[in-house]
Amino acid sequence: MAMPNDPSASKNLVSFIGILIRRAAMDPSVPYAALLLLQRLKYRYPTARAIGQHLYFAAFMLASKMLCDTDLTVQSWLYSSQWSFTGSHLLKMERELCQYLYWDLTFDFDTLSNFQLVVRNVYGRDRDIYPAYSLIKLSPRLDVVSRQRGVAAVNGQPLPQPVPARSGSAPCPVNRKEKSNHSHSDPESHSTNK
Repeated sequence: MAMPNDPSASKNLVSFIGILIRRAAMDPSVPYAALLLLQRLKYRYPTARAIGQHLYFAAFMLASKMLCDTDLTVQSWLYSSQWSFTGSHLLKMERELCQYLYWDLTFDFDTLSNFQLVVRNVYGRDRDIYPAYSLIKLSPRLDVVSRQRGVAAVNGQPLPQPVPARSGSAPCPVNRKEKSNHSHSDPESHSTNK
């Protein structure tokens, strides 16, 4: 898999995601869960094309709601998205992604842990060409297909074993009172590099 032909599009997406993660201030597992949702989408629709910012933002919103039971307002999400969307567009993107994923939005600890390890192993450093990879257990619904195909390794190496599952729900370390006091003015929001 080669890098995109247009490096500016890739840089814009990387910048968008970095600012989104920083502004939303969610648990570190949320960006990985968003990527896992996008992997499920890619698995279901391998030839589909879409705008990266739209897809990642919708997946990030859904992942944060699934893992942290967030109470962010539409205004907070608009701020996190650098005012790239309208409120109605946010809700539409979220609804459409849920439908395209057939509401397969849950994660178990093992699935998310394995996915994080795969992402770190495959994409942990810059390369000109990234290797093709296989994933196990994208979701309970898709796991049957993965087992039938015998997917259990990345580049011929067995996948690392996940850390034993913890009891309780996924962490959500952000103090909501502290979060609601955040100012919606950010030096980067006034930047002309978008």
